[in-house]
Amino acid sequence: MANTKAEPVFTASGTVVRGKGLGNTVGMPTANLDTSDDVSSVVPGVYAVDVTLDGRVYYGITHTGKRPSVDDSEQITIETYIFDFDGELYDKALSLRAYKFIRPTVNFDSLEEVKKQVDKDIAAVKEFFKTIGGQ
Repeated sequence: MANTKAEPVFTASGTVVRGKGLGNTVGMPTANLDTSDDVSSVVPGVYAVDVTLDGRVYYGITHTGKRPSVDDSEQITIETYIFDFDGELYDKALSLRAYKFIRPTVNFDSLEEVKKQVDKDIAAVKEFFKTIGGQ
């Protein structure tokens, strides 16, 4: 599916683990990546990504960094919403390539505000992939 001519900003791979399940409550389930890759130098925020899973490549949107809207943990997470995917991801190996920084992490007051912004982010990501000859 993905065939981009852009160079990735960062890459990460690992195993999908259970998160808080909050993405499910707003209709955007995320794959939470448990990785040994060092992403501490990655600018926290939202990225346009492609994801390799079970030998197939999908487009998606990833947030990396702390999650001030949903908890006050200092833990850095990598969460990805995979477009056009419906299936079980827990314990699966996943790798992603981030191509474009969309926006920095923002502290929203509610999950509804998060969903509204993520809808805008998804539109921006899809437009990005169209402009570089992807989706």
